[in-house]
Amino acid sequence: MDSLRGNFVRYDTPIINGFLLSAAVNEDIWDVALRYQKDANAFRFAGGIGYMNDAGNDFEDVRGSASLIHDPTGLYVSVAGGWRNAQHSVAGPDHPAHFYYAQVGISKAWLSFGKTTFYADYGLYKDFNVDEPLSINPDTNLPVVWGTFDQYRSASLGFWRRTGI
Repeated sequence: MDSLRGNFVRYDTPIINGFLLSAAVNEDIWDVALRYQKDANAFRFAGGIGYMNDAGNDFEDVRGSASLIHDPTGLYVSVAGGWRNAQHSVAGPDHPAHFYYAQVGISKAWLSFGKTTFYADYGLYKDFNVDEPLSINPDTNLPVVWGTFDQYRSASLGFWRRTGI
């Protein structure tokens, strides 16, 4: 559920008590995000929430995520979610798109060559256009997009290994 790419003017505030406020703008799009990070005892937490308004493509987004890891054990949990109100949604303007995602796992350096992470995750994605419109369908006057999730559920078990520093 990646964001748009483009030329933006962006400002990030200094970090104050773990909080960082960001804002960005270009010709048709503006957004604002608040992020927070905290290390306390054996835990690390990071999270954020943001709002985007895209007048050119006629939609607005609210997205957020948070992660918590217990450093001594490597146990972690991450969650994310989002909502999009789009006039050109595949399901129509009265059906806002949304997604939810969660991952739990363990990430440790069991061997000397780097960390290995084992995880399980689950996501639900409903009526999300994951790219900008490619063209307009002349029969329906709706945008033709690639990668539209009408309703998509994903679940996986996996692992990955990081080597080096």
